[in-house]
Amino acid sequence: MDLIEEAAALDAAKALSSALRMLGQREHSQRELVTKLRRKFPELADDQVDAVIGELLENDWLSDTRYAETLIRSRANRGYGPHYIARELSVKGISAETADEQMEAQGLDWLALAVELVQRRHPAAQESAELWQRAARYLQRRGFPSDLIARALGDCPYPS
Repeated sequence: MDLIEEAAALDAAKALSSALRMLGQREHSQRELVTKLRRKFPELADDQVDAVIGELLENDWLSDTRYAETLIRSRANRGYGPHYIARELSVKGISAETADEQMEAQGLDWLALAVELVQRRHPAAQESAELWQRAARYLQRRGFPSDLIARALGDCPYPS
């Protein structure tokens, strides 16, 4: 092995070590980890990055499914709805199929979550049309679909 090959192998080993440290702190999507490795190790060739990712996948240290499960649970616990979470998963490189599977697997009650948010953040939503609309906009920003918002808030009171 010549000097250049040794340097490349050392860089790949450093990248693997760095990736394992990152994964030890929190789950990452495959796309997210590739981006971080390329930023941290610009001298690595694409095939070396692919080899590092391949080893992580082979040993089940990196899993888009596990990442999606963790992110869904985290965002739902923070009061975000299914549209917001699906959009974030897409940005992070998770396929729509994996995202849908994991959303179903979590078995979250989105209606109960929306009702809880309304009760906590907008308890007077039924007192006037303006307050109802404010609560509806809040849920929409949090990523809840319109049909779920309507069920969580009930009928819009007419202005008196």
